[in-house]
Order: sequence, then structure tokens, then C-alpha cells
Amino acid sequence: YVNIVENAQIHQSHIKGFRAPHLQIEQNKHLEFLQQLHFHYDSSMLFKSSNLIWPFSLNYPFNKTDCINCDESDTTIEALWQFPMHEWVFPNSNSLILCFVFK
Repeated sequence: YVNIVENAQIHQSHIKGFRAPHLQIEQNKHLEFLQQLHFHYDSSMLFKSSNLIWPFSLNYPFNKTDCINCDESDTTIEALWQFPMHEWVFPNSNSLILCFVFK
């Protein structure tokens, strides 16, 4: 985070969201970090494409059944939004892509 601010000359107030590298989140510890830095959203959680999940607030616990990389904690963080990523496998292919789903 600091490296981006210093090297790209982007003011830290312009950075509003986060995605964990390789979508590797460890016990959602990154969420506490995002709250301390006053981030508005995270897009590090990966969900199965069989059940598309719309963006949601982490003000309340959520159903983690289809979350591939979530832990079991019921961490809530007020005013932090989750823009979930979904796995998608092309029919007749082994190619996997990750995508946001918006209408």
C-alpha cells in the first residue's frame, strides 16, 4: 500500500478498494487492515459460479457456503463492501477465469 502511494505518486485518499494478491486471504486478517485504512471495498473473496453473489456489505455475517477462500469466522466490519469474484469455467474447456458479475 505504501509502496503504491510513494512510487506511483497516488495520494492515499484516492485508493478506495483492495484485492488480495492471488486471492489468498488468511483468516480474513486483511479485512481489519482495510478497516484501519478506511477502505470502502474489498474484492478478495472467491465464490462458486453455481450461485452468483451480488456485492454486499460486511456489516453483518454472510453465508459462506459457496465461498471458496473464506474462513469460518463471522467477522463483521461496518461500512466495508465486498465485491465478490466468481469462478467461471468455459464449457468444453479446462480454462478457468475469475470475474465480477454486474447487470
